[in-house]
Amino acid sequence: MKISAVIFARKGSKRVKNKMYRKFLGKSLIEIKIEQLLKTKVNEIIVGSDDLKIEKIVNKFKKNNKYKKDIKFF
Repeated sequence: MKISAVIFARKGSKRVKNKMYRKFLGKSLIEIKIEQLLKTKVNEIIVGSDDLKIEKIVNKFKKNNKYKKDIKFF
């Protein structure tokens, strides 16, 4: 059975500005979430966003994917 996880990451957070790529303990929130999902039984990670910065972060994970999981951006 294939298990997919979907992360929706909007560009314009109303309460916390730049929330998805603001650093928390040296990593952005989107990086933390993708790393957590890479360590689970999820086969595919899908990130949906309207932000090109988030697309660049996702592409970095695609290149350095030691877990061999399918990572997609839309």
